Amino acid sequence: MTTPHNPMDPVSVVAYLLAPVVGVAVAEAVSAYAAIVVAWSVGVLVGLLRMPPDERALGMRPGWRRTAAFVLGSGGMVLGTTPLLAELLANSLQQVLPEAAGVTARSLCFVIAWAVPAVGHSWPSLLPALRQLWARRPGVSP
Repeated sequence: MTTPHNPMDPVSVVAYLLAPVVGVAVAEAVSAYAAIVVAWSVGVLVGLLRMPPDERALGMRPGWRRTAAFVLGSGGMVLGTTPLLAELLANSLQQVLPEAAGVTARSLCFVIAWAVPAVGHSWPSLLPALRQLWARRPGVSP
């Protein structure tokens, strides 16, 4: 149920907690997405709190459509891209940093699923810095 390098990654913890309820095989199958949904839920709360107050609204107040679009859009993005991003990031980290040899995609799923909605409306200002970091990785000529 756990990986030899990182037995306490969030996905393994969720699988451990689900195993007595749904069985080991089912827990292993759904644990990654269960961890992603939990992390996304916390990330959405952080993202909503970071939103400007005039754009954040709950219930039927004027800004509720923007809030609903943020929640649903980030949910779709997180569920659709987290496994792929975790795999790509784990491979990239292992190539760039020798210290990251124990980092697995399973251990990054929770972090990515939390970070995507938590960054929220700050993504446009963060993307140029991420592009610069990506361009400076080893093996890429300027």
